[in-house]
Amino acid sequence: MNTLTVILAGGLSRRMGTDKALLPYRGGTLLSHLIRTYTGAFDAVAVSADREGRFDCEGALCLVDLYPGQGPLAGLHAAFTRTEAETVFLTGVDLPFGEPGAARALAKAVSGYDACLLRRENGHGNLEPLFGVYCRSCLPALEDCLRRGENSFHHFLPLVRLRTVTASDFPEWDWDRILTNINRPEEYKALLSE
Repeated sequence: MNTLTVILAGGLSRRMGTDKALLPYRGGTLLSHLIRTYTGAFDAVAVSADREGRFDCEGALCLVDLYPGQGPLAGLHAAFTRTEAETVFLTGVDLPFGEPGAARALAKAVSGYDACLLRRENGHGNLEPLFGVYCRSCLPALEDCLRRGENSFHHFLPLVRLRTVTASDFPEWDWDRILTNINRPEEYKALLSE
């Protein structure tokens, strides 16, 4: 497999108060919705979890962290160490409006770099590491960070050749909607009311 979609689902869902991946949505769960959304977008879909058997991966690959408790970096690391993927599109299970076409646009833009992320144009200049594309060349930096217990993208991203793009580079996509994050009960309630 060349490019793998990885849905990060191993978090603790503290702000939601219950496992976000298992919240009912569109006749299934948030997790099953994202598996359906991204099936066919790239070569395969995987679910990143902190422990074996946490989820029914519904035909997707199940990837268990080699560094449990180390967050999204551990999920990205597992994707490269447990599969043959050369490129990983990483998304959070709490981004229900993800667009496969937008993911493919980022995957195209990563050429010549280790990673490609969107920089929000909301005045904060925030990077969006949980809707981004990463290449296998990131693996040494991932291992270095995780071995030292530095499990944030803040530590990892300066170690790789990063391409940043903005919404204006891809005006065909509604990035604010794509990056709408469902973290709290009131956000989930708003999602269900749509």
